[in-house]
Amino acid sequence: MRSGYATLFSLLILGVITVLSSGLVNASISLNKQIEKQNAEEKAQAELLNIMDKVLEALVNDETPNTDSSSDEVWSVVKSLSNSTYEVSLKDISSAVNINTISKKYLSQMEMASRFSSVTSAENISTFLADKGPFAQLDDASDFLASGYEDFFTVYGYWNPYICGEAELAGMLHSRGMTMEEGRALSSVLIRSCQNEKKDNAQLRALLGEDNRQLGALVSTEGIINVHFAEEEVIRTLMNLRYGGKRLPDRTQSLHKLLTARLSRSVSSEELAELIKREKEQDDILKFLGCRTWFWQLEAASKEWHLKAIVALLPQHNDDGGKYYQVISRQLTAADK
Repeated sequence: MRSGYATLFSLLILGVITVLSSGLVNASISLNKQIEKQNAEEKAQAELLNIMDKVLEALVNDETPNTDSSSDEVWSVVKSLSNSTYEVSLKDISSAVNINTISKKYLSQMEMASRFSSVTSAENISTFLADKGPFAQLDDASDFLASGYEDFFTVYGYWNPYICGEAELAGMLHSRGMTMEEGRALSSVLIRSCQNEKKDNAQLRALLGEDNRQLGALVSTEGIINVHFAEEEVIRTLMNLRYGGKRLPDRTQSLHKLLTARLSRSVSSEELAELIKREKEQDDILKFLGCRTWFWQLEAASKEWHLKAIVALLPQHNDDGGKYYQVISRQLTAADK
C-alpha cells in the first residue's frame, strides 16, 4: 500500500514539474519573441532616422547655398533613398503666405472671396495675432479662411520686419515671454529701423541686443518665400499687391518671366531682382519673394513605421557662408496610426 502511495506521489510530483517546466519554456519563448520584435522595431526606427540624417547632410552640403531649387543634389538623394522598402519625400512648407507674419496692410489687399471667410477676416487675424501670438498650426486659423487655404497659407517662416506688422510682431514677442509693453517697444524699434535704413540679418540681431539674442532665430530680412517652389497663385497674388502705395509696373510681364525662368534653371537672388520690374520704394516685394527654403517637411515611411520631421534653415546661416539646420519637430509613429 505504501509503495502504491509513493508511486502516486512521485507521479504527481513529476506532473507538476512537467507543467512548470512547460510554462517556463513557453514564457522563455514568449520573452524571446518580444525581444526579437523590439530589436526589429528599433532597427527599423534607426533606419528611418538614418534616412533623415542623409537628407539633412545633403541639404547642408548643397553646392548652391544661396539658392534652393529642384536641381539641387538633395532631390537625387531623396530619390535614391526611396525604394520598395522605404518611401521618402521632402517638401518646402514655408513658401506660401505666412499668416502669422504678414502685416494687415498686405493681408487686407488680398481677394476676400477666394482667401477669407468674411470681410473682417484680415482685421480679425491681425487682432488674434496681436493678442494671443502666432497660430501653432494652420487649422487653428480655419475660421478666418476660405476653403482650400492649405496651398496658399502657411504658419512656417520667419518674421521679416519689412513686411510684418508691429502689432503682429509684438504678439509673437509677447508669446515668447516678453511683457506686452516690451514686445511693442522692441517691435517698433525693429520695424522702424528697417524702414529707415536697410538691415541684414547680422544688423537685425544686433538691434535685438544680448538679452534677446535667442530671438535672432525667429527674424530675418531675407525673402521668405522661395520662388522655385511657391504655387503660381501665391506669386501672382503677391505681385498684384501695392508696394509704396502703387502696383508694380509691368507685373504681368514680370510674372511671366519669373515663371518661365524657374522652369529652366535655378534663379539667383540677383536674377530675381532683375526679373521683377519695380520702382525704388517697392523693394518689399523682394522681402516676400526669395530663393531659399526656410522650412522643410521630411517624411520617411516603411510598412511598419512613419517618420515626419520639420527642419528649419536658421537665419544666421550666412554669417560664415555655411548652412545650419535644426530639426524643430520629429514624430515617429506606427504606420497604422
